[in-house]
Amino acid sequence: MKALRMDKLRAMREEHGMSRGHLADLMGVGESTLACWELGHREPRYEHLVQWCNAMHTTPNDILEGVQKNG
Repeated sequence: MKALRMDKLRAMREEHGMSRGHLADLMGVGESTLACWELGHREPRYEHLVQWCNAMHTTPNDILEGVQKNG
């Protein structure tokens, strides 16, 4: 099972020089909702995770952690 790396959400957003408000606007969610995701109080639904990844030019695998496959 993979889990979201909530600590990576804020770090990646800041690396892209994007404000929380701007990303929230792009995703069509409230800034407080985005803050809750970044702080680990809530997890985004799958469609929001995909929107976030698209805005950050990354994939869900980059912010998911779990058991790695061998080989």
